[in-house]
Amino acid sequence: MTRLHFASIFMALVCCLAAFGARRTFHAQDIYGYAYVYQTHDGEVGITIADPILGTMRTISVNDGENAADLINAAPSVGHEWVAVVLGENNQRIVKLANIITSEVHEIGRYTVPIPSALLFGPPQDVVWSPNGMYLAFNIGQRSADGFTITSTSTVIYSIQENSVIDLSREGTQSTRLAWSNDSRYLTVASFECRSECVARLDQYDITTKGWSSSIVLDPEVRAASEAGMCYLAWSPDDTYISFVANCDGALYAYYKEVYLVDVTQGSVRRLTDFTYRQDIEKQQGFLVIAYNTTWLNHNALFISAVHGVGVERIAETFVYHPSTGEESELFSGFTPVVGWNAQSNVLAYQIGSRSREYFGALTSVGAANVSATRSSIADQLNIPLIDAPVCDLNWSPDGAILAYMIPYVTDTCGVRAKQIQFLHFDSAGSQPLPWATDLSGIRSNLPIGWVPTR
Repeated sequence: MTRLHFASIFMALVCCLAAFGARRTFHAQDIYGYAYVYQTHDGEVGITIADPILGTMRTISVNDGENAADLINAAPSVGHEWVAVVLGENNQRIVKLANIITSEVHEIGRYTVPIPSALLFGPPQDVVWSPNGMYLAFNIGQRSADGFTITSTSTVIYSIQENSVIDLSREGTQSTRLAWSNDSRYLTVASFECRSECVARLDQYDITTKGWSSSIVLDPEVRAASEAGMCYLAWSPDDTYISFVANCDGALYAYYKEVYLVDVTQGSVRRLTDFTYRQDIEKQQGFLVIAYNTTWLNHNALFISAVHGVGVERIAETFVYHPSTGEESELFSGFTPVVGWNAQSNVLAYQIGSRSREYFGALTSVGAANVSATRSSIADQLNIPLIDAPVCDLNWSPDGAILAYMIPYVTDTCGVRAKQIQFLHFDSAGSQPLPWATDLSGIRSNLPIGWVPTR
């Protein structure tokens, strides 16, 4: 692979000026609000939809007084009116759907799961909507007679239109991560089965034929679906490729965690990185240290950010991989754990600061830049006020006019509890904070949903 280097080094805690263009305007027919799911200390679970321009908010109650149930997970149907909310009560998982526009809430199922069930309804990719908003897929678990051993996991697809469930259970097969193709036809299921040996696969379920269409067997080094899990499973925007990070849920000890690319047509699997393979496993006493972040910017641009190694050998780098040529375009020499991409305006928001080589910690600046779709270099940076705090969930409004972000409590991590939601508004003059912000100090836990239609 060839890496194309562009002079695009981001200075710590500095955001440069740039003209942003006057194309960012709200359209009257497209009204959106920023939503999050919350649980109070009294156990109430609800969804709040905020309008940062008008400074208003409304709430939808989800659990109807079932305060014994804990908030486990939530997933929006992006661009559509439905939000799936998963509640947990003892060894049951309760799946509910909330309509953002009508405030209607109804239950679609209750499932008994093993205790503990850390892998079930935990990571975001255990509950996923098809892009057309017609299907919700999620994983459930089966337990043995003793009630504690996970014997299998299976995938369920719920049809909004038919109000029915498709059970994808297969004897001896477990599933971990899920991802829909952008045309909403195929559900990719990261699965594995262990007989004489364990085999990991990416299986494709065709929703139009209601059957399994293909299966891609992964190399033995990719233990992604069995022992260590898989992260960032995603289709490219043109449904040509599937990308994922292997073994990312495994311990640091002896797990090679790299980015892989699957050519869907050919069924071939390509390893794109060698960040953990470069490390001296003997010198590091078996530990391979890395943190990742990946996302698709367009059909020929896979964004990859990583920090890897230990001590003085720690390296942080962020670049874009181009599948058509196999080349890499360097963006900057730092690690950004949080990004927000707006495809309509080709703008990438990122978090980076003076400690950009750390795995986690006090990253102290948020920036945004126009990214060229052709060569994936930083074309220009946008004027963003200094945000002297770690942030979570950088999320653009659909028209790219507002950037929402959460500021967590110092002792909490992203996806657990935030203390405030803030907004930046962009126009031809640059950006400025909106005076209205949401205070979450009285909330026990919250999960960001992002921008949802309100009518």
